[in-house]
Amino acid sequence: MLGEKYTEPARRVLLNAKDLTIRLKSSHISPEHILLGLLEVEDSLAIQFLERLGVDILKLKLELETQLREQAPSEPPTGSPTLTSPTKQVLVRAADEVMRMKVSHIGTIHLLLSLLREEQSLAAKILANYGVRYEDVMRLLPEWEAEIKAGQEKPKVRLRKPPAPSPTHTLKLEDYAEDWTSSVTSGVFRRVGFWQKERTRFAIAS
Repeated sequence: MLGEKYTEPARRVLLNAKDLTIRLKSSHISPEHILLGLLEVEDSLAIQFLERLGVDILKLKLELETQLREQAPSEPPTGSPTLTSPTKQVLVRAADEVMRMKVSHIGTIHLLLSLLREEQSLAAKILANYGVRYEDVMRLLPEWEAEIKAGQEKPKVRLRKPPAPSPTHTLKLEDYAEDWTSSVTSGVFRRVGFWQKERTRFAIAS
């Protein structure tokens, strides 16, 4: 199932689908397991598209899982789950979507589009009930591509180099320090006009 080139999120979808098939006591990996595995990958592009189409992801997930539990046999199957014929078609069509879009890897959006093309599957029917069809996702693709392109074309901020320090004068501590002891001894003492007010404030505060 992972023989093709998949993005990391898409690989997680397929691994999730297999784990969910075992957990829900099914002997075969169906398109519904693929969809449920996709809904588990919350940071995927497919989820972003579904949310933009107004889908309540949690509600969809719970509904789909409930239906799969109801279809599960009373006795857990033996052996590893296998792919159903519709699931194989989903994976083949996902590869077709990649070729059509001229990209190198199968991503979650290609899996979603392929699930929607399998119109007779329960997965596609449930998505249709939520207002998601193949053409709806295809309509969003140019918008998403434009947003990505706009983000890449943002002008880069050029940082100014800080001016080099002047070599004509070396800073010394004496430039910023004052010998108050010498000033008092010599009779030179600077009044601090605000000191009386500040002392009064301290006295009130204490």
